[in-house]
Amino acid sequence: MSSFAWRVRKLHRWAHSTHLQRLTSKDKVDESISAFQSLVAYEANPRDVPPEQGWAPHLAKEFMAEYGLKTGHYNRVYEDEWSASSTYLDLGDGVFPNRVAYYISGDQFAADCLKLRLTVSEPDEADAATEQFVALSEALLAKAFSAGVSTNLTEVIRGGQSGETEVAGKLVAVHRENWQAGEDGRFDVTVKLTVPPRAGEGGVEDGSVAVP
Repeated sequence: MSSFAWRVRKLHRWAHSTHLQRLTSKDKVDESISAFQSLVAYEANPRDVPPEQGWAPHLAKEFMAEYGLKTGHYNRVYEDEWSASSTYLDLGDGVFPNRVAYYISGDQFAADCLKLRLTVSEPDEADAATEQFVALSEALLAKAFSAGVSTNLTEVIRGGQSGETEVAGKLVAVHRENWQAGEDGRFDVTVKLTVPPRAGEGGVEDGSVAVP
């Protein structure tokens, strides 16, 4: 890529990031540009993230890229909240196909939440979509944890349940939500990996099915 093309791409990214900022003066514009340049410099040489804080964003956003779930840039979305998300991956070729998306979120230096979401809008293809989602969820676990992990995550997903457990110091949760009280066979399933909350900040939701 030419240096000119690189500059144009960076300019577009900076301009996109300003929608959260009130650039009401030249000084504020200069501050915004300076902060963006610092971000680009940091991304070129990011620091390691201790496991107890989560995952390095530049690594986490690439976890699912080889499966068709490549995210955009990891950008600030609100104050100290940062995130990146993939476009939807269609599972099938129907008019309203079942689809999966991948999200990461956290602060500037550490992603503390990784999330895969399956949306089933074609009930006739729900079983096939669920099996594809199981495979993607297992791939995410393999990427997120350097050591091999063993859970009954697949059984919980296939069983249409919700649950949560702790794996290697992280919480692994499955949440299923039916549309229209489940009457039409459409539903969402989310697999979420998070840094556990500190004492007193919450925990496993009542009614959850444990994922041993």
